[in-house]
Amino acid sequence: MLRCDGVHKSFGATRALRGVSLHVDAGEVVALLGENGAGKSTLVRCVAGEVTPEAGHVWLADRGVAVVHQELSYVGPTSVAENLLLAQLPRHRRFPFLLDRRRLVERAREMLAPIAPDIDVRARMSDLRVGDRQLVEIARAVGAGAAAVLMDEPTAALTAAEVAKLFAAVEALRRQGVGILYISHRLDEIQRVADRAVVLRDGAVAGTHRIGEVTREDLVAEIVGRQLGAFTREHHAEQVTEAGASLEVTGLTVPGRLRALDLRVRPGEIVGLYGLAGSGVELVAKAVVGAVRATGEVTVDGRRLKRRTPAACRRAGLAHVPSDRREEGIFPLLSVGTNIAMSAMADRGGAALVTRASDREAGRHWAERLDIRPRDPDLPVSALSGGNQQKSIFARWLAIRPKVFLLDEPTKGVDVGAKSQMYELIATVAAEGAGVLVVSSELPELMSLCNRIGVVTRGALAGMYSTASVDEQQLVDAAIGGHS
Repeated sequence: MLRCDGVHKSFGATRALRGVSLHVDAGEVVALLGENGAGKSTLVRCVAGEVTPEAGHVWLADRGVAVVHQELSYVGPTSVAENLLLAQLPRHRRFPFLLDRRRLVERAREMLAPIAPDIDVRARMSDLRVGDRQLVEIARAVGAGAAAVLMDEPTAALTAAEVAKLFAAVEALRRQGVGILYISHRLDEIQRVADRAVVLRDGAVAGTHRIGEVTREDLVAEIVGRQLGAFTREHHAEQVTEAGASLEVTGLTVPGRLRALDLRVRPGEIVGLYGLAGSGVELVAKAVVGAVRATGEVTVDGRRLKRRTPAACRRAGLAHVPSDRREEGIFPLLSVGTNIAMSAMADRGGAALVTRASDREAGRHWAERLDIRPRDPDLPVSALSGGNQQKSIFARWLAIRPKVFLLDEPTKGVDVGAKSQMYELIATVAAEGAGVLVVSSELPELMSLCNRIGVVTRGALAGMYSTASVDEQQLVDAAIGGHS
């Protein structure tokens, strides 16, 4: 269904792909693995015709290829149905200048049925949760009838139930003889869904393996080029300052979504928040920094915020790393250096003298410190992989040394090597005295990072647990309402 032979691609002095060869057969799922910046997304763009390789060939079966990109592409103000059939909107038979909305809705429901039948095709795309938008993107690609489907981090924003639906759709495509190239950093998914794994490192193929004939540890070592130990963090009480609170939230309420939520994060403490999709946990950080309309009190380092807007919260010492980095975190057309320097420029206000040299210097400094690749501060940040974009957002806030970090799904779409680096970075800022609130759907991540974990269910805080005396099953029970 798909074959790449000796594909080379460079961006300026950066060699993104160096002679990559792989194939995907009919009815086969091939996992493409590698660190952020290894060349996976560039290879997908070459196969899709978005960029042209300098050398090598890409061969496709007659029906072509459909791509589900990691960063979603949709028209927000229009309906789910219109997004699904944007390239082939059905026209009225008698009046071809009019849209046939009845056929549009029927066809859209047919496309969604195997993956997400509960999504209302008349709803606006911008009103859907991120996970539901991802399912619509997948349904659109699957409905195109392509010989090969390329999925770039398709489950990064999905719940466990949505992931199960996706895997069922992948299995249905396999039975139809479709070839699937599946990119994911979640190795447990790869072992469940893939037949083979191809590992890219520094733009070249580092190894090809049949699933079941290679261990997870060997795959990780091949991905990062070294043996990678598991991240561990001691949860000693003496690491946390008892006096005062870096962040205190009282009665945080978003009508219909959050109910009088109280929260406290002490200096040097990492507090996690966990909840199922729709529980309200995804709104907590946004409500704290004023990105969504909410009532309640927020106190930072002993000072109550009278006005709560993102700008006022930044000036008070609150840093927010959002879950949707493309929509809310980066300035895609600006350079890496400018993206990193943005918060510092905002703090200087009208007195800021913005120069390319200062942006470039900031970009070089943080690229070196956080291992942002490629190390070119003049590149548009949108040219970086997802994990390196995430590091750029971290760097923006580290440059102004905030008192509190609010991290929303901080490692979504990030490879195993970069995850380890981010965990070390989060532990370091806490050790230096900052308070950290981490909202994550990955319980192992919260268990390894946090001193305490709060569980949000039905818009309220169901309980706060010490990681020294709770296990993952207890937290899941609390999330589904097993106990409070």
